Amino acid sequence: MVEADSWIYTGMVPFDVAGLAAAKGGDTAMNDYLDTVLRSYTGDKGYAWVGNEPSIELPWEYDYIGRPYKTQATVRHIQDQIWSNTPGGLADGNDDLGAMSAWYVWSALGMYPMTPGTSDLALGSPLFPQAVLTLPSGKTLTVNGDGAADNAPYVRSATFDGSPWNNAHAPTTALTAGGTLAFTLGATADTNWAAAPDQAPPSYGGDLGAPVRPRVGPLTSGVSAALCVDAADSGTADGTHAQIWTCNGSYAQDWVIAADGTLRTLGKCLDAADSGTGNGTRVQLWTCNGSGAQQWTPGDGDSLVNPHSGLCLDDPSGSTTGGTQLQLYTCDKSAAQTWKLPAAPPAPTGAVTSGVSSSLCLDDRSSATTDGNPVQLWGCDGTPAQDWTLMADGTFRVLGGCLDAAHSGTTDGTPVQLWTCNGTGAQQWRATTSGQLVNTHSGLCLDDPDSSTAEGTRVRLWTCNGSAAQKWRLPA
Repeated sequence: MVEADSWIYTGMVPFDVAGLAAAKGGDTAMNDYLDTVLRSYTGDKGYAWVGNEPSIELPWEYDYIGRPYKTQATVRHIQDQIWSNTPGGLADGNDDLGAMSAWYVWSALGMYPMTPGTSDLALGSPLFPQAVLTLPSGKTLTVNGDGAADNAPYVRSATFDGSPWNNAHAPTTALTAGGTLAFTLGATADTNWAAAPDQAPPSYGGDLGAPVRPRVGPLTSGVSAALCVDAADSGTADGTHAQIWTCNGSYAQDWVIAADGTLRTLGKCLDAADSGTGNGTRVQLWTCNGSGAQQWTPGDGDSLVNPHSGLCLDDPSGSTTGGTQLQLYTCDKSAAQTWKLPAAPPAPTGAVTSGVSSSLCLDDRSSATTDGNPVQLWGCDGTPAQDWTLMADGTFRVLGGCLDAAHSGTTDGTPVQLWTCNGTGAQQWRATTSGQLVNTHSGLCLDDPDSSTAEGTRVRLWTCNGSAAQKWRLPA
């Protein structure tokens, strides 16, 4: 092992803490592991060394097992002990190219990015009465800590934009749209705050509930379908030209349309040189840095707009000459600003199988498409009534309708039905790594009443309890 041993690396599953807890025997067993490994923060006697990468996520994992108050206390202890006000106080003098400083900055804000590739932020508690972050979008995220003090690490309550916030993770829009996350802090723990299973940060176990797969492929020119956006000479150095070149299927033309608004290839981001905002600004590759120069959104006429400048990605004069460097220019809907994006990956589609019996599937009764038609258990038969699609917008769809909690119910026993897709919380579902389907509006789980194996049993919402009646195998 490098820099740690199997004892430490056991906890290094930041993308699926719920799955790790389940594998260890449940949240209590996971809590015992964390309590033990975090008895020391300095590597003493084989315990965690939080001044090194293999251990820095461990304090935040309490958030995932219903004990965020332990995250709050542990992070504060670490801040005081490992990042002390001494010559060697920056993680014992080892900053690891900024990794340790970044940990401290995030933790001082009261949050931490646990899962790479997502906007998920596990919550701790802020050190400061107020911190204001200017985001790449130009919006701000304000973090307020009422009662902030070194001896007051515990969250007593929280709000986001004035509404109660009772989750151990920040809103998913916090880093894009901004807002105000306000904590009321104290010296004693509130063990009930954000302790429910559905209030934990997301975990991602394989394809189950994982982030949406991004679009990946070539960006084809509207001037000629034979031309693609290309990294010159397959270069990866900052400043490499983004150019027009004959489409050739190489990695230099394999672009990722990332969820954070960037366009990426070869590990770098498509970038407006020097954050330029004028016509003729050259476009290049640059180390991804979250700046407005690297943000791109679809515009009119299949254009790609850089919101920072308000200008469009442009092939100068509609050139067909290989090697022509791209630029920013006033949007005009011309062919020189038309780009065909790679196709979106197909949404997972197939049967949703019961955890009570693998021969039972989630079924739209009689294949009816009328609003209010019951959703039931039925023998798996491969019919369209059992061909569910897991959409990127959080809905589950079959035969053109959405899986829906009747009357937007939020109580145990609420029947589940098919209904015209309408974007309400009654149709929002989150898959957990333990196989549950949580209706995010109510916090309740999709449930097979009394673990019935009778065909025609209508499914319902019920308090999440981890039973087989609430386990569902989803299409990958």
